[in-house]
Amino acid sequence: KWAIMRRSAEIWAYFCSFYLKDRRITAKFEKGRWSEEKFKEERSKLGEEITQNLLKLGPTFIKVGQLFSTRIDIVPKEYIDQLKRLQDNVPAFSGDLAVEIIERELGKPIDELFDEFNRTSLAAASLGQVHVARKGNELLAVKIQRQYLRELF
Repeated sequence: KWAIMRRSAEIWAYFCSFYLKDRRITAKFEKGRWSEEKFKEERSKLGEEITQNLLKLGPTFIKVGQLFSTRIDIVPKEYIDQLKRLQDNVPAFSGDLAVEIIERELGKPIDELFDEFNRTSLAAASLGQVHVARKGNELLAVKIQRQYLRELF
């Protein structure tokens, strides 16, 4: 119960903070305190902050960011330019975490599961990433779901 309340508070705090920052930036521009160039620069910085926070909030919010990155009719260009990075530039989680997830889910040490396991991901996305492994003569692609997805859904 407390984890849900803490998570809800984290999400609301972030979005309230974003809203207030956006209002402050817009007000400074509308009152003539900032040039259009400064306004766009500050919005771009806030867009970068949004993107980083969505990554921290997890897969569901990455998906929301991906959706908004396509909505040029309702989202300012400066935000879209940053949110577009969520389409194909989601950072990978560490190879050590990938091994930890595999071992926990499959109940065996990685060296019992595979003869070789490349800790560097081949590709990463909002819901997981792919690593290359070898078992005997077989070359395998191992897809690993991001941590805590099951709890989120």
